[in-house]
Amino acid sequence: MKKQLIYILLSLTFALIGFPNLVSLYDLTVDPQIHWVFNSLFHNEFDSNQKIIFPHGPLSFLEFPLGFGNNIVLSSLFLLLIRFLFAFVGLHFFELEKKWSAILTLLLVFLFLQYLDFELLVCGLVFLLVAHHLKNKNHIVLILAVLISAISFYIKISIGVISGTILGSYFIYLILNFLRSKNKTIEAKSSTRNAILLLLFYPFILFTFWLILYKTGTGFLTYIIGVKELIIGNSDSASLYPDNNWLFLSFSLLALVPFAFFLRNSQNKMLILMSILSVLAVWKHSMAREDAWHIMKYFYWLFFIAASLLVNEKKINIPSKVCVLLALGLFYLNARSVTGFSLLNLKSANPVAFFENVFSEKSKKDAHARIKKESATCLLDPRDRNKIANNTVDCYPYNYCFLESNNLLWSPRPIIQSYAAYTPWLDNKNAEHFLSEDAPQFIIWENDILQRDRWSAAMTSIDGRYLLHDEPLTVKTIFANYDLIRKRQYYTLWEKQDTPTQVADNVYSKSIKLNWNEWISIPSNDQILYAKAHFSPRFLSKLKSIFYKSEAVFIEYKTTYGTRKYKITQKHASNGILISPLFGNLNNDDAIPHVLAIRFTTHNKNMFSEKINVQWSTNNPSSKQYVSTFHKKLSTTSLDSIIISTEESGNSSLEPNQYSPSILLSTADMQLASTDSIQLVASLHFNMPCLANAKLVLEILNGAEQKSWESISLDKFLTHCNTWESTYHIKTTSIQQGDLIKAYIWNNGQKPLLYKDFKLTVIKHNE
Repeated sequence: MKKQLIYILLSLTFALIGFPNLVSLYDLTVDPQIHWVFNSLFHNEFDSNQKIIFPHGPLSFLEFPLGFGNNIVLSSLFLLLIRFLFAFVGLHFFELEKKWSAILTLLLVFLFLQYLDFELLVCGLVFLLVAHHLKNKNHIVLILAVLISAISFYIKISIGVISGTILGSYFIYLILNFLRSKNKTIEAKSSTRNAILLLLFYPFILFTFWLILYKTGTGFLTYIIGVKELIIGNSDSASLYPDNNWLFLSFSLLALVPFAFFLRNSQNKMLILMSILSVLAVWKHSMAREDAWHIMKYFYWLFFIAASLLVNEKKINIPSKVCVLLALGLFYLNARSVTGFSLLNLKSANPVAFFENVFSEKSKKDAHARIKKESATCLLDPRDRNKIANNTVDCYPYNYCFLESNNLLWSPRPIIQSYAAYTPWLDNKNAEHFLSEDAPQFIIWENDILQRDRWSAAMTSIDGRYLLHDEPLTVKTIFANYDLIRKRQYYTLWEKQDTPTQVADNVYSKSIKLNWNEWISIPSNDQILYAKAHFSPRFLSKLKSIFYKSEAVFIEYKTTYGTRKYKITQKHASNGILISPLFGNLNNDDAIPHVLAIRFTTHNKNMFSEKINVQWSTNNPSSKQYVSTFHKKLSTTSLDSIIISTEESGNSSLEPNQYSPSILLSTADMQLASTDSIQLVASLHFNMPCLANAKLVLEILNGAEQKSWESISLDKFLTHCNTWESTYHIKTTSIQQGDLIKAYIWNNGQKPLLYKDFKLTVIKHNE
């Protein structure tokens, strides 16, 4: 009893000392909008979660609380419970009083609580509970592992998947152990059988939680299918591709092989087998995104698993420790090189953070104040707010600040942010929603408030994707069933037509064979053009997708302004994506750049078959189906007049902290009227390393006076390191005779770069 009391006090102390400041920061970027959605729905309209299919679940507020109702208090209590159980079970599993390294064990438990984020902490607790059951056969801890894993599935899919792999691996081990248990006692067989039955009921426990949450089983099967679609589509749709040091990564992975063989404890050998799938799941989750936050998840999880096994060894095991240090050290060196950040940042301990979250209103007030401040930009024009009145609204593509700022009635679609419609199945769910009785009366389409679009076109998605490619069928359905009725600076307002219109399938031509990197002229410039592109990954590519991530595929548009390059989702491309017109801002009447040709590229074409099958569709649906959006844009847009253009050809290099020679254009001989709509376009091709910094600068001078100066970072256009990329920068402006237009490259980084085909053009729009 005394020992248990000591463990309880130690665990509670560890849980409280390192308790984090939980309240999620809010701004207008992508992820905080997700946090706002699930916090708001839990507090106000929880049943609306029933039809949402998303990587975050209905209980996501537990990880990212905001100041709604008691969300911060509930989140704090839940995390305190997880932290306490983690420490308590960990101390029991490591058998603190029997170890030669008691102080080291205490230090490790404290470090785990500090370094492991919310997601890995929950997964780590499931691992410790399963490990404890393996050692002591206590079914209570296994029941707890199943319950925590099932709850975590509704917090975030990735937590459910990682913890689920641990339970699944243990389930297989128990079955094999039961089949080999001829010489075991009846009591041992019964214990193993009961554990198998408990794990076998895991799907039913998931369903039971659904019933508890929604009081009905409706939607559960659809949610599970949607989760499967999100998982299989993630690698293709949500991956980043930095320049890894594969020498470091290879030796890091290879060091794990002897580590497993050097372990002497028989229980550890079983735990290794039970943790392999979880390590692979975390590896894929980390290496798909490979940003500074995701990439370290693998580092911390590997550290947790390896350190837990080493502490569980009965004797000092130097060879295994050396292997772990090599695996972790080499992985960290690669992570540091691809992100450019120092990543080992220990959370600062705040012993009173828990009490501030639970007993003080300050956290809630601060959260509300920040939301109100950040959302001020999202206030609707009073006339638009009056137009909407009490009708239902949805926000596209992801920014729900309009709901918060204007007290609107929300009708959420199944995939609440467009980029997450990874597969045609998910796309179809959203399209069906906009044809259903639940379709919102109005849509507020955000016009890139934060100006994230590298092409300044307000049609940006995540990771260099074109917004209208994310869910092609949904976009067509919106355009077919909603009228664009208002244009504002930060949004356009769309109103639903009276009669729902089912979008007709496009009629596609026979397929043509296209080589990788081969430009092909598009069939028409005055019609709506779609294309299906069928890529055939080779076996090695499919294998790479399973154990690492899919090969990136891009579409490049050769336009009247320059070349645009977008990452595409292969499944959507096979179903048909928009080629022309290449829409930009929907809230203005700027001319759309005409698409002249397209091509498909990839960083490693050997991963695919040599030929790409491409099919065109130029058959326009009826005007009733496509309202005015497409046709009005097409009918009012004509080719632009190039007044003057100059170009610097040939390859050039630019050293760090240097400026390129400027391209100059004088307006002295131009015939310009004060009413002319003028755009300046600076374009070039460049080749630079990852984490390099350089800017394309566009400047207007009048004598000694600098009238304007604008720049855009070239690294925004970098899809792969040390590869030739295309970019252009457009500036809409008013110029007059006597102005001097100047374009140059400023290498403000520490690495050299190459550039070629540097061009400056002055364009006048024909009305």
